[in-house]
Amino acid sequence: MLKCAKRKVNCRLPVASGLDGERYALFAAPIKTTVLRRKYGPVGLRARTYAEDSVMQRGRSKRPGGLGMSDETVTAWVDTWSSRYSGYDNRLFIDLGGRPELNAEQLARIVEWKSKRLWSARKLRDVRAFEDARPGRITEITRLAFSASDPELALHILTLLPGVQSRTASAVLTVHDAARYTIMDTNALVALRGEPVLGVQRELEDAMANLPSGDAWWRALFPTWLRACRKLADRSGRPLRNVDQALMAWGQAAG
Repeated sequence: MLKCAKRKVNCRLPVASGLDGERYALFAAPIKTTVLRRKYGPVGLRARTYAEDSVMQRGRSKRPGGLGMSDETVTAWVDTWSSRYSGYDNRLFIDLGGRPELNAEQLARIVEWKSKRLWSARKLRDVRAFEDARPGRITEITRLAFSASDPELALHILTLLPGVQSRTASAVLTVHDAARYTIMDTNALVALRGEPVLGVQRELEDAMANLPSGDAWWRALFPTWLRACRKLADRSGRPLRNVDQALMAWGQAAG
């Protein structure tokens, strides 16, 4: 049991293979999360880790644009946290990845996976009712979205489908091409805004300053989100999907 600096709370550092001492502390699970409601967005978070309190002054990157760690540290972070991702969705990516289009049942699989606890039954009914009323239209819309060269346009096209809002649309795009897209998710947002190792907090905060509310908030955030995740993939030298998994795992640990 370690006593966290300047804090009246104890924290247990999780087992992390290959990490010890100071570097071990960098990858400790978040020990305390406080959700802040902010006027410019539906999700606000300040997550503090043992690393932030004790080792943020070491290994700091010289890169402009915000606080961050060296590329080597970002690589180790992505490797550590992506290895803790459950991986239960691998079959979905294997079955549906790279397809030029999706039919109603294939789309329903992704909607059910992404919306497991968020009105999934209603969204699935909407998808199937739409297919019954307009046979083949889902295939046409997904084909058009997947062929779009502009990620924002691809996302917007998919939101024309019932039961598919921006976060679900990002999941559909990611299943289609995990090397190009990443999933917008509350857990991943927690990591991007709460983990100082990543060094993208300032970029996100600036982008979130004057966004609309509701689903339009996520849609407007998408270009910055994708740019930040691609930057982490470039810095770590890891596939975008690994970055995606690491962000999800960290955010889930933050609770």
